[in-house]
Amino acid sequence: MPKPSLEGVEIKLAMARRHARAFADEATAHLAEAEYRFKANSTDGGRRHVYRCDGPPPALPKMLPGFVGDFVHNLRSALDHLAWQLVLLNNENPDGRTAFPIAMTAKRFEDMKVQYAGVSPVAFQQIEAVQPYRHMEGTSGLRWLNELDNIDKHRHLLVQAVAARGVLYQLSERPEVQFHSGPLEDGKEVVELVFVNPRGVTPIEIGSSIEVTLGEVVPHRLDRDAAPADLRDMRVTVVFDLLYADVQSTIDRFRPMFREAPLGSTTWRI
Repeated sequence: MPKPSLEGVEIKLAMARRHARAFADEATAHLAEAEYRFKANSTDGGRRHVYRCDGPPPALPKMLPGFVGDFVHNLRSALDHLAWQLVLLNNENPDGRTAFPIAMTAKRFEDMKVQYAGVSPVAFQQIEAVQPYRHMEGTSGLRWLNELDNIDKHRHLLVQAVAARGVLYQLSERPEVQFHSGPLEDGKEVVELVFVNPRGVTPIEIGSSIEVTLGEVVPHRLDRDAAPADLRDMRVTVVFDLLYADVQSTIDRFRPMFREAPLGSTTWRI
């Protein structure tokens, strides 16, 4: 029987980091070079200035969804590798059904017991403690990870939307700013500036901060339950940070059982 080790888990985590960085590099390069144009329309006596996309936005690099899918899948695989090693650690034999369960209900967790069969009682307690149904406030990154991995594996690639989240302007009066979420499309409203005193204010060119988000691919039930933020409106790199941190903290629960240090630094942020 092979000696239990977290080496495979560490390699999967390292690959997730590599794909996340590749995504960030390609997205940053694209956003620095692509030309996004906006035009303004003044209404309500000059009090309201609405900026819309002026023409079709540049297409995102086609490889970006692949980087997202590979990042998510490597994180999910790291947990499955962990389950396999936990069975070996208990001097039992894992099989093709061995995996790390992620359950939304206690009944579902019980139904998945074949996946964690063979782990020690201590390991079982830790596995149960991180289940999403134990964290129904919606902050469990494991539930997001499981859903996103299933989407990427069985339905379609994780397609990103491009959204505006910041504006630069030069005015004496600070307006109220409202951003419109969702992907950029020709003619779609991006941001709205509302002035209390519009005298002397004319439509101006704005510099808009463009971000890459997960977009409409995220299931609505996750949008409704997720707190504190809606995954659709979160930058992909922020989602990476949240998912990686949750998987890392889950794996850290089991490190003392193996009595081995990580292969390298696991402190990481995009």
